[in-house]
Amino acid sequence: MILTFHFNKDISDEDREALLAEAEKKIFIKLILKMLSKADDFYRSIKLGNYELDSINISLGLVPGISLSFKKIS
Repeated sequence: MILTFHFNKDISDEDREALLAEAEKKIFIKLILKMLSKADDFYRSIKLGNYELDSINISLGLVPGISLSFKKIS
């Protein structure tokens, strides 16, 4: 299964923690939120010149994976 999420805006660390707390008993949702959070942390840690984050693709299977897509800033 592959899920695609488009990056629209940054959220605060407090909002991120609130979302994780809300999904505490929903294991699948919590896993997805954690993967999105890790992808966001990675994006914040690198600088790619005139490119910004466009989407995050999460593949769920025997070996989960994440890929990031970037778009050029005009």
